[in-house]
Amino acid sequence: MKDMLNIKFPKSESGDIVRAFRKMAGLTQADLAEVTGIAESHISAIESGRVKIGIDRALAFAAAFGIDPDRILFPNGVDQVLATPKLQKIRRAAESKIKVRARASGE
Repeated sequence: MKDMLNIKFPKSESGDIVRAFRKMAGLTQADLAEVTGIAESHISAIESGRVKIGIDRALAFAAAFGIDPDRILFPNGVDQVLATPKLQKIRRAAESKIKVRARASGE
């Protein structure tokens, strides 16, 4: 089997990563369904981007491929996910709230 641990992918979605690793492993969607217990139709939907992957399925795929689940959950890296405007807004709001609470408690 190819060295699947060190493969780099250009900007990808989780389903793209699952498909790439599945094909590199020489598995069909039916094979992957059999070993993971995830329905073949659901694997197809994940690979085509019609369904979000979810942590339980990402863990099952990662176990099947022998890779870190982060490769599937964060195909473009955690830093890129955390840098999205939505999560940056959440972080700023949390930091503001933390400062207010710290001042109120005298810290």
